[in-house]
Amino acid sequence: MMKGVWKKIVEAVDCADSNIDTDLCNSGIVVVKHQHILPLLKKIKKDAKSGEYYLTDIVQHARDEGLRIGMLEVDHEELLGVNTQHDLACAEYIFQTHMRHKFLEAGVTMVDPESVYFSYDTKVAPGVHIEPHVFFGLDVSIEAGVRVRAFSHLEGAKVANEASVGPLRGCVQVRMWVRVRVLATLLKLKVRYPIRGKGFPFKLCRGCRSWTECQYWCWHNHMQL
Repeated sequence: MMKGVWKKIVEAVDCADSNIDTDLCNSGIVVVKHQHILPLLKKIKKDAKSGEYYLTDIVQHARDEGLRIGMLEVDHEELLGVNTQHDLACAEYIFQTHMRHKFLEAGVTMVDPESVYFSYDTKVAPGVHIEPHVFFGLDVSIEAGVRVRAFSHLEGAKVANEASVGPLRGCVQVRMWVRVRVLATLLKLKVRYPIRGKGFPFKLCRGCRSWTECQYWCWHNHMQL
């Protein structure tokens, strides 16, 4: 840059030779109006040292042509490249850190933020209490006053005000004031009314004298809420 105006983009290996001292780095993203891009590309010449053609040379050519040049400076994390599984894990960590910070600032309580994982479309209202080791899959909406208990896995779930859920797996809709605390997989189940008493109103299998005698698969197939 020269007096706050773009002059050109220089390769890192050439910075020392040109005595250029800057911490700006080109992301590789270039936006050019269609009527200018072809004429500018035709002006690119082979570099004498490397024998390569540098697309970034169009900046200097555009300046020489008197075209307006602009730059958008962003945090490096916004343009982080992903080429390996390690890079992907680093990008995921940055995303999760951003989501946790956003919800904490909005008034969501997380006992152990580092153990809570969000999807890009997760919606959590202020006043929600999230216990440790909770995973939010796609299409999850949590309204105010909800308590999400530890080790819950929610996908395609909508939980209304003041409900308490978990641990849950699958597509679930939980209405207001409902308390769901069974450790089971609830698939496409709508919980409509608050559950009173200590147990769930199961429809028992033949031969079962009480709901406590039903096996897991019986609970899954015969639960009526």
